[in-house]
Amino acid sequence: MPVGGILASDQRLGKIPGNTAGIVKPTPETRSDLALDAALRVMAPLVEWLLHEGVSHTRLANALKQTFLDAAPGVLEGSATKVSDSSISTLTGIHRKNVGSGAQLADHCPSRGPSDGRGVCSPAG
Repeated sequence: MPVGGILASDQRLGKIPGNTAGIVKPTPETRSDLALDAALRVMAPLVEWLLHEGVSHTRLANALKQTFLDAAPGVLEGSATKVSDSSISTLTGIHRKNVGSGAQLADHCPSRGPSDGRGVCSPAG
């Protein structure tokens, strides 16, 4: 079954489509490695568009933090793990001080207005 337009067998062999130089990509070893690899292939055009629109890595990373925090309780509820700040922090890799009802993600909006709490910067003015 194709993953991100690549056959799983090609992925296991580390082949990069269109690569005629014979460069071999490190082989992913876990499901999370395969998922990340597929997500990065899907995100490449999105990142290019975001860059054209002036969205920096810092802004995207902060917005993704909140997206991870929003998704984590649903993932945990589907498992046997109790939903808590600690379990959300462990699952997402986001520090516990940034998890919880009162937590605000750090503001990283230089030369712009304040962040809306999701790392999305409002225009200056």
